Amino acid sequence: MSSSAKDSARERLELMRKLNSIPLQQFDMILFTLDVPNNIISPNSAPQANRTNELVRWAKGAEGCGLLYLWQVLDSVVNEQPLPERQDMTVQEVEIKKENTLLFVSARGVYKTFRVLDSLGWYELPTTSPEITKRVSKKVAQDFQYAREWKEIHAIAEELYSKYIKLYRYMCLCQLASELQSIEQADIQRSMATNYFKDVIELRSKSILEDLRQLSSIFRTAPVTVLRNLPRCLPAITQSLGSPSQSSTFYNGILLVERICELVLDALHIADNLLMLHFDNLKQVS
Repeated sequence: MSSSAKDSARERLELMRKLNSIPLQQFDMILFTLDVPNNIISPNSAPQANRTNELVRWAKGAEGCGLLYLWQVLDSVVNEQPLPERQDMTVQEVEIKKENTLLFVSARGVYKTFRVLDSLGWYELPTTSPEITKRVSKKVAQDFQYAREWKEIHAIAEELYSKYIKLYRYMCLCQLASELQSIEQADIQRSMATNYFKDVIELRSKSILEDLRQLSSIFRTAPVTVLRNLPRCLPAITQSLGSPSQSSTFYNGILLVERICELVLDALHIADNLLMLHFDNLKQVS
């Protein structure tokens, strides 16, 4: 079994377990949000495992919402976060598929929308990491283990930012050299960017998911969700680095890496603010 197939199976198993474990009220909120037809799901008196199987089968089917969107709704309900906007981009995805493009960039107001394609399907990067709720802030101020996990997120985000910002600089220098008609320098910078991506970023981004899984109490919070979805961007970055430096594919890759840097920095700032709350609470108690 391939690594991507294993990851996909693991994600599906984790989704089933999470749906089985949430309270009935939250499960019904998910059904209401997704507007699941009444004849699809058994009544509340049925075992929740049965209702979970029915929901997942519906989500995967032709009339369903898709497993990725089910994950988003689950995260939103459990963590009391705003639900990301869901967009129908079927026509655009068909055009992208014809061009074998793994990255789609479009303008939404003053912001750019980034959608990447991997073995799980299309994934849209958030504009920013959503703000943490008051409930999370209160818990991190009072719970040492909870605060300790956010300290781990701080360290992971700090490490990732230093790596992705270095890749961003290499790619920008490659594009600049290309614009100045310095083909030799452009090739040198592209080679440095590609080698650094394969030897450092790609390996670390894939292994980081296991580190995040150890943080069980905050694994489903919005900033951590952003970090654990970063490996889904790797195929699009690989494709960008393999494209001509003056092409739109390479330029969009630069924009994608820039967005990743912004999201990782957001996660770092969120963790930093939460840790400050924890230490401030310790001062007040002492």
